[in-house]
Amino acid sequence: MLYFRACPRCELGAVEAKEDWDGYYFLCLNCGFVLECRSASMTSALLVEEQRNLETVA
Repeated sequence: MLYFRACPRCELGAVEAKEDWDGYYFLCLNCGFVLECRSASMTSALLVEEQRNLETVA
């Protein structure tokens, strides 16, 4: 699944939700940012939370 303009780091890249042997993760197709998560149900919530965390730091 693709989330357009959803990258917490570059804010412009499309983020793809992927799965491999280690679990689920997000990969930004623009800057290469990777965000790992433990389950498929956490993926969207974790992406939103990471965006909020980076906004408060910046």
